[in-house]
Amino acid sequence: MLYRREIDGLRAVAITAVVLHHAGLPFLPGGFLGVDIFFVISGYLITALIVRDLDAGPFSMRAFYDRRVRRILPALLVMLAATIPFAWMWMIPLDFKNYAQSLLASLFSYSNIHFATKEGYFAPDMGRAPLLHTWSLAVEEQFYLLFPVFALFLARKRRGMLVAAIGGLCLLSFAVCLVGVEAFPTINFYFLSSRAWELLAGALFSFVGPSRSRRTNEVGALAGLVLVLLSILVPTSQQAWPSFLTVWPVVGAGLLLVFGIQGTLTARLLSLPPFVGLGLVSYSFYLWHQPVFAFARIRNAAEPGLPVMIALSFGALAVAVLSWRYVEQPFRTRSGARRIGWKTLRILIGSLAVLIVSVSVAGNVTKGLPWRLPPAVTAMLRESEWNKACQYTAEMDLPVFPLKDCLHNPDHPVTYAIWGDSISASLSRVFASELDVRGISLQQLSHGHCAPLPGVSVPSVKQSAHCSQFNTRALEQILATPDITTVVMAASWVKFMSYPEYQIDGVIRSAGDEVPTEIRQRLNDTIATIEASGRRVVLVYPHPQPDAPVIETVMKQMLAGVAQPEVTIAYADFVQNSARSRAVLDAVASPRTIKVFPEEKFCNPSAGDTCALTSAGLPYLADIRHFTASGATLVVAAILDKLPIVPTLPTGPIADAAGDPAR
Repeated sequence: MLYRREIDGLRAVAITAVVLHHAGLPFLPGGFLGVDIFFVISGYLITALIVRDLDAGPFSMRAFYDRRVRRILPALLVMLAATIPFAWMWMIPLDFKNYAQSLLASLFSYSNIHFATKEGYFAPDMGRAPLLHTWSLAVEEQFYLLFPVFALFLARKRRGMLVAAIGGLCLLSFAVCLVGVEAFPTINFYFLSSRAWELLAGALFSFVGPSRSRRTNEVGALAGLVLVLLSILVPTSQQAWPSFLTVWPVVGAGLLLVFGIQGTLTARLLSLPPFVGLGLVSYSFYLWHQPVFAFARIRNAAEPGLPVMIALSFGALAVAVLSWRYVEQPFRTRSGARRIGWKTLRILIGSLAVLIVSVSVAGNVTKGLPWRLPPAVTAMLRESEWNKACQYTAEMDLPVFPLKDCLHNPDHPVTYAIWGDSISASLSRVFASELDVRGISLQQLSHGHCAPLPGVSVPSVKQSAHCSQFNTRALEQILATPDITTVVMAASWVKFMSYPEYQIDGVIRSAGDEVPTEIRQRLNDTIATIEASGRRVVLVYPHPQPDAPVIETVMKQMLAGVAQPEVTIAYADFVQNSARSRAVLDAVASPRTIKVFPEEKFCNPSAGDTCALTSAGLPYLADIRHFTASGATLVVAAILDKLPIVPTLPTGPIADAAGDPAR
């Protein structure tokens, strides 16, 4: 296949968009779509190579995969191995365990499936995952594994049906994508089933030749370049991807590949030496930029500023040039003294694979190799875990109600309930202990990602799949249990009130700039229903939350020699960040609702208007929102300060309301 410099120029556009978007450049909101452009290029080139080999004579599957292995594996394995020392030095055990899992997934080409089980690609914490970017490599490798077998089978049986069959699969995958963007957005983003149409579109473009008319080629190539640039400059990560909008960068890349031949103005532009040079090292640049960015974020307490991220981009580019020169090129050279044979290749792959598998298995089995850290750090980490007991998740079956196994201190005659998402779980152990000495039981009703709102879930968060049913049943249990006298509602209100849309009784409601009226009304009705039954409602307001995990900030200070680290945030920042959720809670609470403000324990306006997130070197938060035992103790104290603890059954219409959850 004739080398086309302009394709490397298109690669340069794609990799620049991806890297600068990940660096945080504000005017490239669609920079992540550079990956979609790479998918089209890959589908185009791989199909052209297969067709060329079929036309040249007997197709060699071995020769095909030899090229793929040499193209992909050496540089990938070197990058994976190089991340190990930095993860070893700088990652807390939980993060190291997650890293170890992604390490194995990257090696065996299922990292797209692995990351689909985590938070969405655009979640803030995912920028700290060194191997997040390998999801797209996994998609391509899975395509390379399946597509040549399909193409070869069809070419031998019914060659004339090849284009039609590729087109049919492309449409099928596109249909899956359009359904998935609404029904299962996270899986839709990562899985080959929803991405194959982009690679297959590239395959279809490989069967289309340029026009004999230079004018047509000029217009087609320019239109393609405009579509690509608009795709990078206009969309944002707040939209769901891939979707119908992804057609534009895919078509744009295809038009450039078909019509952007040498002689056109667009091809001459893309063939300029800086573009071609960047395109040649684009694979290594893609491999290295994410680990460099992620470890910079892990190493620093706050998000590195844009100048730092741009400098790191150039640093990653320098490493990429070395990787291209000393790893990619020697293994890809087809002949001559520099060619590395299969024996050497097998030794390299085998050695690095053994290292990667060993670290991955050890990190996973030992829950992050905690012994690699100094004893003081290990002790701090052990004391700073947050309680996950009795917290249900979407990965579990919907529990059977009533939740008898989640009743703490069951022998007491009076019961309080704590109801909410993982925030409620992080409070429950300390709360149960404090209530036990007061002769009170605690019924825990916790489900991750589920604010205590019956009939409500969040479509973009697959972990909230059970929320509607779970909370409906939880409210029924509260109202049907006469012993429950007080209900504490605790959730990550700031996060919950910031979602772009909600599903309420099966109907999708967009949020826009304001929390939907239906959400406000549902929360108001829930509180009113509980209070109408004669029970007290305690509403736990948002607490101060930092930008970076507190436990990591403390660990970094300890590794730097600080015996008792201090972490604070500005009170004004806390007020600003929580303003939207606080306004909603103020609006839905009744005059009877007991309001608890954790900042009364965390913040000291007289001490420089700051909020403390540590005490004696121990974090109040395990990450950015979940309470450690130290933090939970403060919040529970704030709750108990507002409650007259009287372990007797209240008066009121509890018995009458118990059988009627609608009251």
